[in-house]
Amino acid sequence: MVVKPLVKNRANSIRWTDLYALTKHPGFWSIFTGGLVVLILILSAVFAPIIATHPPDQQVLSDRLLPVSWAEGGSAAHILGTDTLGRDIFSRILYGARISLTVGLAAAIGAGIIGTTFGLISGFYGGKIDYIVQKIVEVFQSFPFLLLAISIMAISGQSLGILILVLILQRWVEYCRVVRGETLSLKSREYVQAAKTMGAKNYFAIIRHILPNSVAPVIIIATYSLASSIITESSLSFLGMGVPPHIPTWGSMLSEGRDYMYAAPWLSIIPGICIFVTVIAVNLLGDGVRDWFDPSIRGRS
Repeated sequence: MVVKPLVKNRANSIRWTDLYALTKHPGFWSIFTGGLVVLILILSAVFAPIIATHPPDQQVLSDRLLPVSWAEGGSAAHILGTDTLGRDIFSRILYGARISLTVGLAAAIGAGIIGTTFGLISGFYGGKIDYIVQKIVEVFQSFPFLLLAISIMAISGQSLGILILVLILQRWVEYCRVVRGETLSLKSREYVQAAKTMGAKNYFAIIRHILPNSVAPVIIIATYSLASSIITESSLSFLGMGVPPHIPTWGSMLSEGRDYMYAAPWLSIIPGICIFVTVIAVNLLGDGVRDWFDPSIRGRS
């Protein structure tokens, strides 16, 4: 009768010890903090229709330029105040998070797929294929991106799909160069050479041996690409070259509030804080993932 509780307590102590040891792992707190903020943002964006107190495009001109609810003249019905057309800022922030996160994730994933594919092919086959791919990379790197993005948006018109495509064209180069370098290093390893000696096809060696060992740097690039894409989307929306004007975005809210910085500073401060917190959280997550996969840092812990 005495043995069971002792075994149970020991098991519990082992679990708590393992959890405590996990918190000491390099990158744990960066991943935890950044991941928690990003998770909250994703949940807020997904459940925006439930959380939002007003439709994001509902205009009530009698309530225009109301300050935040805790300031003098604020209204409890509008927690973060209203804009120049009487639209609820809190609701527009929630729906703006949908656009920023959708654009950032879609651009990071799309650029990751394209860049990783070209990087694997370029690094594995080498020769003329590598030369052609790297020349294409150099061409994309030589263009001033904002000028290219503005030109494409001006010609094709403003749409969410075009914006994501523009960001993919900007970001795929980073994946390609890093994955190419990893592939050049991995393809000469013994296990890859052994697989080819045993008759394995090139595509099998790439998918089975090289791609899994290139995932870590791809994940790290993806986190930074997500943050950079959010900033770029906000910049283009601020310039009026992002998504269509009727869709609420943090960048367009910044642009709308720049003429009221003294009379109604919350119009720009609130979306600016949202962009800042989101980018910091994603960068924290990226730093944590980098430290988690870095063997030199892990060895010093």
